[in-house]
Amino acid sequence: MPRVDPGERQRLMRQLVALEGVSDSPVNAKMVDSIYFTRLNQHYEPMLGLARLILSNLTLTDAGGSTSASSFMVDMNDLFQRFLTERLRRTLRGKVDVVDEPIVHLDAGQQVTMRPDLEFRDSAGRARYVGDIKYKLAENARGRSNDYYQLLAYTTAIGLPEGMLIYCRRQGDSERRTVTVTNAGKRLVLRSIDLTGSPEQVNKEITALADEIRNGANRARQFY
Repeated sequence: MPRVDPGERQRLMRQLVALEGVSDSPVNAKMVDSIYFTRLNQHYEPMLGLARLILSNLTLTDAGGSTSASSFMVDMNDLFQRFLTERLRRTLRGKVDVVDEPIVHLDAGQQVTMRPDLEFRDSAGRARYVGDIKYKLAENARGRSNDYYQLLAYTTAIGLPEGMLIYCRRQGDSERRTVTVTNAGKRLVLRSIDLTGSPEQVNKEITALADEIRNGANRARQFY
């Protein structure tokens, strides 16, 4: 598995070696009752009592059968962010540099750190645009207040006039919405993309998103 700390990987390998001779067996509460305790194993008794309680009352029965299956879980927030980051980096190559999760500071004393999902820089390394990716439906492009607050903090800390929230879109949702912050003049853009189409359609969505980000970065360059 990628991104596993090398030290943890070695520790897990040692556990696999230690348990190599252990086979999987179905367990039920009655099996706990059949264990005979001596002075050598009595320190396990409280733990086994808790295990019996769980097996008796809080779990489904796990029985062996003729059909085997595998399952896995995916962190869709992380996957969506990494997918969009790499696709935008590829699409904007040579036009805007895409930096993922840079460290920025909200305060002058640099005690409050933040990590926006995306920062877009010009060829001189100056930040021109900032984006935050949310694995959420755009909800008719209304967005959510705490996401706007977060983006406002990023644009303020970096000193940008505009930033973008990137959401998912379902049929019927608006593609784009812009909020201008009172007494600050900053523009917070909510942009949603539809990932339900064919690879060609998804590519068009990401290309249009990249063009909008590049235009936003150009507006920031003119602003300064």
